Amino acid sequence: MGPTAEHFSVSIRLLVSACGIFGVFSGNNYCYMTGEGFDMLGHDMRVYNSTTPMGCKRLCQANCGCLAFVHYHNGTCLLKSMSLDAGIVSDPSAIIGFCTDPYDPERDHVYEHEWIGTNMKEQSNTTLTDCADICAGVDGASLYTWRADGKCFCKADFKRIAQHFGYTSGFLIARKKVYI
Repeated sequence: MGPTAEHFSVSIRLLVSACGIFGVFSGNNYCYMTGEGFDMLGHDMRVYNSTTPMGCKRLCQANCGCLAFVHYHNGTCLLKSMSLDAGIVSDPSAIIGFCTDPYDPERDHVYEHEWIGTNMKEQSNTTLTDCADICAGVDGASLYTWRADGKCFCKADFKRIAQHFGYTSGFLIARKKVYI
């Protein structure tokens, strides 16, 4: 027995949600760049040459499977897959960028990871959505980390990413309209 209309419909919905409308580039995604000095290990999906971090950013935005990129001073651009359980290490020749998509609610945060950085505000008894909304209203906050126990942390930056089960960390770029 071949595929049914229901299977076809599910497949199309998955393709559209994974790659944007009809699988083409959508210029509506935003990127958060960490600043120089960080490299992300693993999950390389493509290697390109790009003279600038902005060029590398555009390559990531044009690829529906890309959540992050690393640009090196030598012009190498590595696109990173959405499976973000990579380690962050110090590298003075690298800069990391994370790209989100406001039409894909799963692409503005990462599960089981904590941003380690400067806390701007902490609040208890929140949901994940509450946390993002609270932090979007905090001047200087660009990231958030939420714990399954309801604790919310609004972050100004991050120094590293730690894998912690029960944590979800996200970007406030699309909510604040602060992007590159």
